[in-house]
Amino acid sequence: MKQLYFMRHGQSEVNAAGIYGGSQPHIKLTQLGRKQAVLAGREFTGAPIDVIYASNLDRAQLTTKLFVEAAGYSDAIIVTDERLHEIDPGTMTGQRDQGFTKALKHMTSGDDPTSETPEQVFARVTSFLRDVEPLTRDKTVLVVAHAGVARVFQSLLTGVTLASISDTTIPNAEPFELPLDRLNEVVK
Repeated sequence: MKQLYFMRHGQSEVNAAGIYGGSQPHIKLTQLGRKQAVLAGREFTGAPIDVIYASNLDRAQLTTKLFVEAAGYSDAIIVTDERLHEIDPGTMTGQRDQGFTKALKHMTSGDDPTSETPEQVFARVTSFLRDVEPLTRDKTVLVVAHAGVARVFQSLLTGVTLASISDTTIPNAEPFELPLDRLNEVVK
């Protein structure tokens, strides 16, 4: 990849309600979330996007569509990849959002067999990067997904632990560039 950008979906109904949506597929964007996605497309000043990889969850799919229309990226290739879905916090899904640090403790405790573990999330994101990197060596890529997945990308590509960035805020529909210095190490 020449460049890699990441964008969390626009505000969803569960974000607005302050509850964990996890990997539930049919969560809708709020009106604000739709506006955020359009504004992100209009204001995006990064390199022209060649390929967009989007989570299969509805909130990421609609964000991608609105962003592409507003940015005028009608020629961009759009690929849906289920490995980009949000982290599944198991029994925390539908509960009050207490922050990613609390969710991470829940995921690592082993107390909830329905929760995805950090190792499982790292494995699927690494698998995604391994598959995509050879296809996009000379491309500028945008990933549209979720806050938990954004933290995993950041951890993998910067070498910092997930716990150390668990309190990092990932704003809705604000694209940011990820460093690629460690990409070869991650995908080997």
